Amino acid sequence: MKRPIALAAAMLALACVMVACGSNQQGSPTQGAGEPAFAAKEIIIKATNYKFEQPEYRVKAGEPVKFILESSGNHGIKIKDIGLELTPNQTSQVVTPTQTGTYEFKCTIMCGPGHKEMTAKLIVE
Repeated sequence: MKRPIALAAAMLALACVMVACGSNQQGSPTQGAGEPAFAAKEIIIKATNYKFEQPEYRVKAGEPVKFILESSGNHGIKIKDIGLELTPNQTSQVVTPTQTGTYEFKCTIMCGPGHKEMTAKLIVE
């Protein structure tokens, strides 16, 4: 009698954990607290062969921007100061940079021998 109850309890606990720990779908937009889900401007950052397509990207301060990572290979980026983080599992995110300045970013995933040189800049005007 104890076995069926224990088994049912274990299955219920597992189901609760799976529901509580759901994950974002690849490419689904996310935003920080108070950020809009969509933006009028999109910045596509293409990553391939140990380089980003452009050496710099420009946006305006206070303007919501949807950043999209298009990557051939395993790449990611992070700009902590504006709350941006893109990975192979999270390829887009809307953020609103508020502080002007130049933010250097690099590939956040060890992608091979040219990984250290894989850098670019985000310029917030």
